[in-house]
Amino acid sequence: MTDTPLIRYSISDPSHLVNPASGEWLTPLPLSIGSEGQSWHPPKVCDYFIAAESHLRENEFEVIRAGALHTIFESIIPQDIEGVNICLVKHGRFYHPSKVIVRLKTNQSFSMALNIAFSHEGNACVDREYQALIALNSRIEFIPKVFGKKTYAMKDGLIYSMFSAQWFENYHEFHLSLDNDGVQKIIVWDSEKGNYYLSKEHSFKLYRKIAFIMTCCYDPYTGDQIHPWHHAAGDFIIKNDDIDVDVRLITVRQYASLFKEMPDDIDSLAEAATIFLIGLSLRTRIDRADGVGDTLWADDFAVQATVQGFIDGLCSSNFTSHHGSALKKKIIALLSQLNSEDIFDYSRLIIESYNPLSPDIPVIKKNIENHVRKLHQAFEKFLC
Repeated sequence: MTDTPLIRYSISDPSHLVNPASGEWLTPLPLSIGSEGQSWHPPKVCDYFIAAESHLRENEFEVIRAGALHTIFESIIPQDIEGVNICLVKHGRFYHPSKVIVRLKTNQSFSMALNIAFSHEGNACVDREYQALIALNSRIEFIPKVFGKKTYAMKDGLIYSMFSAQWFENYHEFHLSLDNDGVQKIIVWDSEKGNYYLSKEHSFKLYRKIAFIMTCCYDPYTGDQIHPWHHAAGDFIIKNDDIDVDVRLITVRQYASLFKEMPDDIDSLAEAATIFLIGLSLRTRIDRADGVGDTLWADDFAVQATVQGFIDGLCSSNFTSHHGSALKKKIIALLSQLNSEDIFDYSRLIIESYNPLSPDIPVIKKNIENHVRKLHQAFEKFLC
């Protein structure tokens, strides 16, 4: 009889272990969006860990074996697994993510993400996100690979869904923040080395790479794009060193066109891409102070960084074919011809598409005139 791998549970940090004797064990999970009014009792921390362990053990650790293939590029069997730590790292808007740390008997280790949803909207979000990631995985390297989605039912009738994905090691969440002198900067949440502020140079690179990733994900022929997304939700993460920054997008809640019907003539496609860029330039500047506070507006350099990142993205595979090259030239020509009034009109249409109750709207409206000027200046600088 083979040894059964030891599976341990932790919260926030892998060293903060919990078990049935811990005070946190019976703590209810924070309600996700869409949980209100449901007829079941809110699931507890113990329900979460029991569900996660059951999923990981299923079919002789099928999910973990798939994770090994994607992460360390090795094929393993259950007997190779020394132990597993399921670390519940945060509570998201729709589901609760864990970092699953797998230790092998060879002293190798690797990590995976495990996202579990317990609400109606959370389950629907899991389905959408999993399909979106699958659709993008074949052509985008900046998002997590996925391996395994399942839906289960508890004894009390509760339906819950989960999926496993690649974990980006040594990448960290970041947000706009105010330092001790009240100066706005980007703070990186590094749990190992301690939180720190990004330099302005690296902040520029960060926004440029965000725009590049979003443009690479944009399909200029169907209008399919990642939407919604928000810095306050920690959708992007960063790995930073003294030389450069690397950025990853860790969630794709939906991948679809914002247009009811996408035209197929090149002029309309170029206009659609222009609307995408202007919308991207607005959303890139919005965050919440330290991820949870008041809405903040990124400094002006974010505009230039976004435009440069968009131009970088125009060199991606979507625009390298003969037709793509022609569309790229048409987009650049259109952007270079826009005046401030044109940009403002497009911006107004984009703002009107926001949820009218969004706390972002007053901040956008307060800054929109200056934003339009900076965007026009960036078009003149980089495209003319």
